[in-house]
Amino acid sequence: MSISWLHSPIFASQNNRQSSAKRRWETRTPPRREEIPFNLFVTAAFRIKEDNPSAQNRKRYGNKGSPCLMPRVGVMKPIWKLNVPPKVRNFVWRACNDILPTRANLFRKKVCTDPLCAICGQTDETVGHVLWGCPMARNVWAMTHGRLQKSGAVVQNFYHLARQLEDRLTGKDMETWATVAWSIWNARNKFCFEEKQSQPIDILQAATTLMQDYQRWNGHLAEPS
Repeated sequence: MSISWLHSPIFASQNNRQSSAKRRWETRTPPRREEIPFNLFVTAAFRIKEDNPSAQNRKRYGNKGSPCLMPRVGVMKPIWKLNVPPKVRNFVWRACNDILPTRANLFRKKVCTDPLCAICGQTDETVGHVLWGCPMARNVWAMTHGRLQKSGAVVQNFYHLARQLEDRLTGKDMETWATVAWSIWNARNKFCFEEKQSQPIDILQAATTLMQDYQRWNGHLAEPS
């Protein structure tokens, strides 16, 4: 009488080999760090670098880096505390980091072909120029009051202007400065995109109304009697 194939010597030998291999696999310890192939670490490091925003910005803007990566901590804390509309605070942050779409910035990124100021045409339209040095902007600042009117700060860029004014002006004057700067930029956009030229007094009045309405709504300005 023949025996069952389950008890054949060939099957028993194969079964023993499989059981032995299974035991070796289950008792095998995970590989140590130095045993992992080097190319795995290279791949992981490459992925981390690509996922890093700083690495992406360096790739996009070159070795000079993105303007928004420049350190702006010193003056930004007081600006975030200004009692002005959030859009004004956000605008000043963008201006200090030189990421407003001025003609100079667009020319550097090859978006436009002319970097000159759209209003005066005298020099490149940088953030500092359009908000402080342009004749249109100077006419607006000349109509303000107090130390802000008499400020003779030299513009290297808008961030350094903010640092200079922070040391000279009161908190109330800084609120006026931030809101007027926003209003000047708004008037510049109307001139560029709508071909509407605003008068300096209208630009200043728009800034004053915006700031007073916000502060009254925010409970920091007493209601008029």
